[in-house]
Amino acid sequence: MRKSSKKTFLLFVEGSTEAVYFESLRQLTEFRNSDYKLVVENCEELNNLLQLTLNPTARQKKKIDSASEVGFIFDKDHLGFNDFQKLLSKYKRLGFSNPKFELWLLAHFEPLKEQYGDVIKSLENYLKNYEKAEYRIADLAKSYETAISNSEKFNSLKFDEVSTSVALVILAILGRKI
Repeated sequence: MRKSSKKTFLLFVEGSTEAVYFESLRQLTEFRNSDYKLVVENCEELNNLLQLTLNPTARQKKKIDSASEVGFIFDKDHLGFNDFQKLLSKYKRLGFSNPKFELWLLAHFEPLKEQYGDVIKSLENYLKNYEKAEYRIADLAKSYETAISNSEKFNSLKFDEVSTSVALVILAILGRKI
């Protein structure tokens, strides 16, 4: 008997840290059993992600149009407010972290708070000598439910405040609502 094909959830990520994390999520049973086949595309950097989202080539547009759902994972790092507004108006599945994706990773260890001097230093309290895109990030994916709970008060798309909406994208992939 032939297995029915799943709908595709195409997820564009800003960099290798995000790619490692979402590729690891993709391997978890609950993600393999979801209604979506998660396809993770690493855009390598913010400028490439912005180019793809705001001005896709014909080939990229065809790929985006053929997916059932499309999402984007990115952070504030060097993002301008006008580009942020354009993304908000064009797409609904946005996993935005302010100030950086590491805020989402930190939520795997502690409830998020309104202010951070240096998110990386806070994360290093749990992951000594943290390096972007390292293997330990893959292990964090297993505790995504903790991160969802710990980031609950910050599940929003706020350009000027500490926030992360990564949980909203994860829940969409799983077909769950927050």
